Amino acid sequence: KDCVVDYLVQQAQITDADITIELFQALIDGTDGISSLIINCVTAWVKQPGMSDKLASIRDSPDAFVDQFINEVERVYTAGPNHEYARVLTKTTFTTPKSSFSLTKGQLVVVFTESINEDVTVWSNPTSFNPSRFENGTPEPYKFTSFNLLQLVNRAQGVREEFTKAVLRSNMLSLLTCMWQMVPLQSYELSEHTVSNPTPVGQLMAVSYHKRHGLSANSVTTAGNPQDWKFLEQPEAKEYRQSVESLGEAFEDCRLDFWTHAMIQAVKNRSLVWRQPTARAEITLPKYQKVLEKVTLSGTNIEVPVEDEDTGNDLNFAQAHTFNLLRDLAPLIDNMDATWLPGEDMEGYVMGKVGMMWPRVNVHWNDRYSDRALELIAFNGVGQHLLTKLPEAHEDGSYYTIALEFMYGLAVREGFANYGGDAFFTQEGKVVKIVYGGEEYLSDNEQWEHIKMAFRGSLLARVTALDHLLGTHVTVANYLTTASREQLPPDHPLRRLIKPFTFRSVAINYSAASVLFWPKGMVDRAFAFTHESLENVWAYGLKHFSYEPFPEFVANQKIDTVELPFHQDGMDYWTICHAFVSKYVDLYFSSEEQLIRDAAVASFWQFLVEKVPVPKFPTLSLDNLKNFLAHGIFLVSAIHNHVGSIAEYVSDPAFCPSAWVKGELAGRPPTCVRAALIMAAAGLPQPSILEDFSHVMLDDDAKSICQDFTAALVKHQNVVDERNAKRVQPFQSFNPKMMEIAVSI
Repeated sequence: KDCVVDYLVQQAQITDADITIELFQALIDGTDGISSLIINCVTAWVKQPGMSDKLASIRDSPDAFVDQFINEVERVYTAGPNHEYARVLTKTTFTTPKSSFSLTKGQLVVVFTESINEDVTVWSNPTSFNPSRFENGTPEPYKFTSFNLLQLVNRAQGVREEFTKAVLRSNMLSLLTCMWQMVPLQSYELSEHTVSNPTPVGQLMAVSYHKRHGLSANSVTTAGNPQDWKFLEQPEAKEYRQSVESLGEAFEDCRLDFWTHAMIQAVKNRSLVWRQPTARAEITLPKYQKVLEKVTLSGTNIEVPVEDEDTGNDLNFAQAHTFNLLRDLAPLIDNMDATWLPGEDMEGYVMGKVGMMWPRVNVHWNDRYSDRALELIAFNGVGQHLLTKLPEAHEDGSYYTIALEFMYGLAVREGFANYGGDAFFTQEGKVVKIVYGGEEYLSDNEQWEHIKMAFRGSLLARVTALDHLLGTHVTVANYLTTASREQLPPDHPLRRLIKPFTFRSVAINYSAASVLFWPKGMVDRAFAFTHESLENVWAYGLKHFSYEPFPEFVANQKIDTVELPFHQDGMDYWTICHAFVSKYVDLYFSSEEQLIRDAAVASFWQFLVEKVPVPKFPTLSLDNLKNFLAHGIFLVSAIHNHVGSIAEYVSDPAFCPSAWVKGELAGRPPTCVRAALIMAAAGLPQPSILEDFSHVMLDDDAKSICQDFTAALVKHQNVVDERNAKRVQPFQSFNPKMMEIAVSI
């Protein structure tokens, strides 16, 4: 596509000599001057009184005001160089209010031209931002510095100033066709005047940048309010946010159905009485060994126990009765007339319903919709574990992929778009294309923004349904818990080792079976799948479930041109887990023979052979036992954090919606609030993996090994913090300070 320079050349307004000089100047000085003016066009647009409304009024037919606005930006936000050197031609005497001084002929002087733009003898009310002062054109060069001065001193034809004007005019016309929201608490104060090209301190931050639609009242607004932004940046939502839908608001808001309004109140009431458990107080010694009563998970053959030795039943009778009654009696209604109002703060709407219950936010995403954001999700975010190298690179540079197109064939309810999409990236991590519904989409396709959103939403649907609920909850945590409590006596060393890492797993999985998986449960209502297609989702997940140690998993991804934070932090955490388990197992089993002769261990292993859905479960050995237990701890702590603590992806309906309509750029209000309810209900804080759980162990040697494990995690936390300080995007999945000890919620 032609750029500004191409156009100027085609119009014979710039010559090869001009281009040569400008390129040389760019090599010497860089382009900071133009860059700062582009930034400060936005600064003035947002900050200066009346400018936003004025620009909104002329954006459909830009007129001379755009040039006047640019001139005033150049005057007020002077970009360097803002001084000129010269030799005195004749002896000159200057008189000031305090004294007089003389300059001799030939003396070198520096003229700080910026001061002219602030001189009251040159400009009327110079501190006021007033584009109308340029209604009659640009004033004589000596007034309008340091830009027009170039015409006199350096370049008689003034090409540089015209080139700058062309770039700024092109930038303004582009901005007038778009909409965006500035971040609250944004500082518009400029950096110190010692900087040649001052811009706002910390630079400008914006969200929701997209093409303007006809109904918008203005191009730029503020995203939410300062409290919203402060809340999202903090680790514990409850400290900063008390927003929740009132009963009065429930009656007034007809976009949500009765079930959604009622569940908001039910989840709120549960969060109000929740008290965070601690490892020392709540993780108790094992109580019994027995066959546990179970229920079968809807749509699968997975059996989930109903009695938890840690807490009994997680839900008291009244709560369980309320949740189940709402599930069974309230119809599943898709109100396709429930849409967003023009310019509505969609994230603010969702958080206004569930903000009080919102869980910890691990990473705040400023950039959510760009190509770069998609690349960060794949190489620095929640998509890393699904990234794989292609068997052969494509001619267009595609080298890696995240494959979700298998989801396109899953049936969805009427009115919703299909899930799916395979995203392809270069070996440097740049997005190349997305194949969705069998069609290839590139960045210049008019549907590109929608296709990216569909892929992001599909990714979160897959991660939530398969990796989080099916994988870590009802497969890994469920079978690890059931096998240990049915097959190992309370005083068996393996039972003691496993106990802290299965805390409340029975309670939460039994609750999930009823509230999430059951027909018309929260998964049915938040996502677009038909309940029948959800059974296909579970079947697909179990068929492709793997339980390979993390080093093997990393090797199978074949990532060979970049280092993923998922691998870097994950390998360190895996090593810590494996060393911990190895020392513990060696404490009680000195040989293969001793291990195999242990009848309880043999029964425990046989249970896993029969239940864990892998093609070939390994035979019992010391190495295989260590790998299994280390990987189990790895999955229920770190991977559960990676695929479950994803509040930052869910709050914005335009980021990673749980369901959407074809062609739209955000999920609809009902499904977005329901998805947020799942996140809120699953966000009650649990014991940290950094807490001391050694009291559960049989003897002092075992307790010492556990305490060494905790100490190693503290060191690892510091390593991850140091890495995150240097990363383009923090990655917290393997940061122990963000990690809970078990699948407890």
